[in-house]
Amino acid sequence: MDVAAVLVSRVLGERSATAALLTAHAIAPDTVIAVALNEIAARDGEVALFLDDIHVLTETGIAELQRIIDNAPNNLRLVIAARGPTRLHLARLRNADAVLEVDDAALAISFKQLNEMVAELSVPALSLAEARDLWSRSGGWVAAVRLLVRNRPPPNRTSGSTGAFAIIGRDLQEYFEEELLSGLSDEARGALDVMLIPNRLEHGLMLELSADPQAPLHIQEYLMHGLLKRNPFGPEVTYTTVPLLLDVVAVKSFVDTEERASLHRRSCGWFEKRGNFALAASHAMDSGDSQRAVALIERCGFDMISRGEVLRLQAWLDRFSISDLQPHPTALLAVAWALALLYRLDEAEKLLTALDTTFKCDLANFAGHERNLTALRIMIASMRDDFRQGSALGRSWKRRWPESHDWFSNVVDNSLAFCLAHEGAPIEGRMALERAYLPSYYETSPYGALYGRCILGLIDLRDGQVRHAETHFNWALKHAERDMSAQSTGTVMAAGLLAGALYERNETGKVTQLIESYAWSLHAHLFTDARFQAYRAKARNLSNNGQYRAAITVLENVLDAGPAVRLPRVRVDVLCEKVVISVMHHDTRMAAAYVRALSELSGTITDDDRLAPYLEAAVHGSQAHLYIALGAPERALELLRRAARLDLSDGWNLRALHWAVLGVSALNALGRTDLAIRLLRRLIRQAAGNGIVRTFVDGGHAIQAVLDMMHARGMAPRGRREAMLVQQLRETFDPSLAEPEFDEKNSLAQPGNALTEREIELVHFVRAGLTNRQIAEQLDVSENTVKWHLKNVFEKVNVRRRADLTNIDLA
Repeated sequence: MDVAAVLVSRVLGERSATAALLTAHAIAPDTVIAVALNEIAARDGEVALFLDDIHVLTETGIAELQRIIDNAPNNLRLVIAARGPTRLHLARLRNADAVLEVDDAALAISFKQLNEMVAELSVPALSLAEARDLWSRSGGWVAAVRLLVRNRPPPNRTSGSTGAFAIIGRDLQEYFEEELLSGLSDEARGALDVMLIPNRLEHGLMLELSADPQAPLHIQEYLMHGLLKRNPFGPEVTYTTVPLLLDVVAVKSFVDTEERASLHRRSCGWFEKRGNFALAASHAMDSGDSQRAVALIERCGFDMISRGEVLRLQAWLDRFSISDLQPHPTALLAVAWALALLYRLDEAEKLLTALDTTFKCDLANFAGHERNLTALRIMIASMRDDFRQGSALGRSWKRRWPESHDWFSNVVDNSLAFCLAHEGAPIEGRMALERAYLPSYYETSPYGALYGRCILGLIDLRDGQVRHAETHFNWALKHAERDMSAQSTGTVMAAGLLAGALYERNETGKVTQLIESYAWSLHAHLFTDARFQAYRAKARNLSNNGQYRAAITVLENVLDAGPAVRLPRVRVDVLCEKVVISVMHHDTRMAAAYVRALSELSGTITDDDRLAPYLEAAVHGSQAHLYIALGAPERALELLRRAARLDLSDGWNLRALHWAVLGVSALNALGRTDLAIRLLRRLIRQAAGNGIVRTFVDGGHAIQAVLDMMHARGMAPRGRREAMLVQQLRETFDPSLAEPEFDEKNSLAQPGNALTEREIELVHFVRAGLTNRQIAEQLDVSENTVKWHLKNVFEKVNVRRRADLTNIDLA
């Protein structure tokens, strides 16, 4: 009857039949709503009916709403919002593609949108640390972002250990009280902060802590109000909470400190009995029992690390001292591993020193941990770019423990391969990672396999085999997205490396999508090479679009991630990139400053350091690039020869190709056209089939001029691959040379060739950069269904690639 009254007042009018029935006596509600729906059906145009808070309806109310849905005419659009399962039967509508369901996870904003929202709120810009904290605490939940920003503490106010937005302000407290908690019964509200004590909201434990026979009913209330969501996976019934609920409830908790510690001790015992030592240790921490926590970490630390739960282990590190850990060398070693994996290498090595002291007094314990301890030293050496030490220790480790196939051996394989490649032995490095291709390897050690494939991709990338590198990075990204979270370190690492390969392949649109899809700044501890490849690709894209200052700023972000990137090699790479971008924008003054900075780095590196020839090549090549820009190409040629020779001898083939392309520019500027043409043809022959495109394109107008001269002289490329590369380069330099993908006879306007509404919706999702899996989630269909629809779309509009869908006319 309420719905009918609203329809009368807003749509049907007081003279409608529905209005007359509302004033009559003893008319059944079913009759009233049936007449209202018939009157809507007779109207021209659509009517939208918005129904909020459906989760509070009783069973009778749900049944009445179901009748409205089942009998709704085609021109009635129902928009329904609920904080939990609605108990409505929608299978028929789903089958007919007549319902669009949006999950709350789909409404979460991205990290990029977070910064845009903060800007719209007219508050001071966030620091990187504040943005990370705001993102992690809000979970992308719009209300949480707005309210936390509104309650942002002033700059001179300490924010506590949980981050810059730890303070729960009055606005946020009132929002929860009025919008989310107000409908709870007093009994459910009183039990809430007790049942939210566990770090993992497991149904049985929540009931035990509550000790209330009405606890199951309370949990149902929380679900109905959207405070909890049941997790769909796992053998046990567990829940997740609305973002910030734990913080808000803690502010007005009815549980005193002593009782809270007691609840944590009970939770610790619960999880310990069930073999979940990580959660048990977390509760031991919260109860203040650091000795029990350390004993539990000794039992679970390495399992946590091998499962990728490093961040959780990191959160405990500041809550106990080295003296607490020293009686427990296994726990001390696990913490050292966690620190090293987060690039806190100095702190990890301090713990290793403490372990050496401990083991001197306990040689039997040392024998049991020697393999583990040496594996950690090998990984730290590779992370510090100490390739000589890492490869020597790695080879020795493999000789001593050849049959080892656990997580530590995976780390050694990855670290050894990385060191060998940078030592100039890429073939041996690839052999060290042979098992990374095996499906069984991924099943037993997913993180080891992900890192292994990424390192294989890096070896191929430096070797100039960009297609092979792209395959490795794609594999890693696909598996990380499928089996880990979308913003896990493994996922973001693979995405960053893939961005670098795709940029070289000239897939700049895909690069932009990758960069914008992940919260890069959340991962200060990200694998250094992944961070550099991602930001380099982004900087080059910005530079190509004329955004010089923005490009330089992005490169500086590479070096603004804490101890993870304090490596000379990364500083060399960043300075080289700054030279390239400065020259692109004719800023020779800044380019000269960056070349000087490169030269000054030479004083910090000894001649026997493996980085010395790498830096020397960078100095020669960058200086030559500057000479070309200053109009002195004759001074550049010899420097470029030296740079290319140094890089080729160490296996840096892709960078050597970059110096050679600059050589083409120098020869062309000197008027030595025949030599320039011969050199460019040789380089194209070398690059064809390997996916190398952008190195030539970024050579600029000089490369275009030499290509045009080759074409004018009728110099046909040798073979199909060379011909394809030459055509791709010419089309990139001059888009008018590209053949149209389709003409008017393939237009969507042709009879029988029109896309359906669902297919048009699919095209919009593809243009937005969504993967097949993400589209399937949006449409609540299987991934195979999406692929089938896409195949039909490709056939209808006569295209072969997803990228081509950006050009079709949907009008």
